[in-house]
Amino acid sequence: MKDSIGKWPKLAVKVNEKEIEEEKQHSVVSANNIECESITFQLTKRISKFSKTVRVLAWMLRFRLRARRLRRNGNLTDEEISDARKTLFRSVQTECFATEEGKKSLINLEVYKDDEGILLMKTRLTNEDEAEILFLHSKYPIVQQLIEQEHVTNNHAGTLTLLAIL
Repeated sequence: MKDSIGKWPKLAVKVNEKEIEEEKQHSVVSANNIECESITFQLTKRISKFSKTVRVLAWMLRFRLRARRLRRNGNLTDEEISDARKTLFRSVQTECFATEEGKKSLINLEVYKDDEGILLMKTRLTNEDEAEILFLHSKYPIVQQLIEQEHVTNNHAGTLTLLAIL
């Protein structure tokens, strides 16, 4: 390798171009359609508590801000946790109500999107501050975690009490 390229040993390899072209024509191209799970579904499979899921998502959102050079240090703020909750709810709604079956379930209701993109329902109590009814599918794992957390937080409250709280 110290000598110039002209002094290197040469191999006598014969290449059959026709055979190479035939092999190229026989090659098979395959593509796999892999459906990616949403981040909320992945989090609920790994984390069993709703509050921890919200905190983990809040840290992920903060990391995204740091990647954009917006630095925040210290503990999570209430605003960051609230944003994470809204992001979770928005994600659940887009997954559940994006299909035709999900849209059919909302036809007879007065549903609107707020300025943050979350589906809410108009009721007789729309003038009340806390009268926003949020739509979430009951079979979704994150919703079950939310119900379990509120049940335990409120000293194992019954069904009607939980409905009033939620």
